[in-house]
Amino acid sequence: MAQGAVIRFGKVTNVKDPQGGGRIQVRTPFDNIIENDDKLPYYFPLLPKMLHIVPKVGEMVMVFSMVPGEYEHMNFYVGPVISQLNKLFYEDADFSIPNIGYEGWGPNPEIKKGVKPTLYPDVEDISIEGRRDTGVQLKDEEVRIKAGVKVVGDKGPKNNTETPAFISLKYYPKNDYELDGFKSTATIVADKINLIGTHTTDPATKEIPVTENKDTDAEEKDNLISDSAMKELINKAHQIPYGDTLIEFLDILRTAFAKHVHPFPTMAPCNDDNMKAVAGYDLEGILSDNVRIN
Repeated sequence: MAQGAVIRFGKVTNVKDPQGGGRIQVRTPFDNIIENDDKLPYYFPLLPKMLHIVPKVGEMVMVFSMVPGEYEHMNFYVGPVISQLNKLFYEDADFSIPNIGYEGWGPNPEIKKGVKPTLYPDVEDISIEGRRDTGVQLKDEEVRIKAGVKVVGDKGPKNNTETPAFISLKYYPKNDYELDGFKSTATIVADKINLIGTHTTDPATKEIPVTENKDTDAEEKDNLISDSAMKELINKAHQIPYGDTLIEFLDILRTAFAKHVHPFPTMAPCNDDNMKAVAGYDLEGILSDNVRIN
């Protein structure tokens, strides 16, 4: 029977629960009498199953026991306990313990040179931050779903201003609707935007496997759409036309049709400026390279 405090810190040694209950094994300062890690007690997550957060081996957690000194049963944990937002991808327990309670704090990552406000959530926000480059951020009047807005490099997280993907749902309570014409916006930003239905009779796109992944590679099977299917999707799905560009061409075509003349019956119409504009119009320029549908 181990002795010690009801609440204590510990280092994660195993995150694979043979019963599939989400339990982990943890070594605390009071477990010195247990030599083998596989003999350490299991700790059950205090978070409900609807929230899936599992620490990595080597990270720190805070553990609880229902009865002091009785650590064989009714053990719980909260974690991982990570000292700063720039260490979400991993922080060894040997560093996080002194960081949160003593003198080991690193530089404030939020005031690092080159860091923009979008990299980390504000103190007023409610946010779910992924380990590396994803997050769901609830701000005042705005919801952000982010992937790649921040990326983790050799020197820690940094802003990605060239290739981020995010959805912004924003409400403008102070806007004068009659003046600006809108009170809310939904904006999708990415290199490629695909608006895909799971069922289509279009022969050009119906064979794209967007609802299943038959790849054998473990990383690929974890994707909703495999990389190979994504490439096929981008190649086969239809490009959305630019509405204003399409109207511009249709206006030129309408003008040419209305004003064309035939010098004599059965002869081709005069090749005037209107007809030249129609013949020389860049039809490929009507299509968006970034937005596709099936």
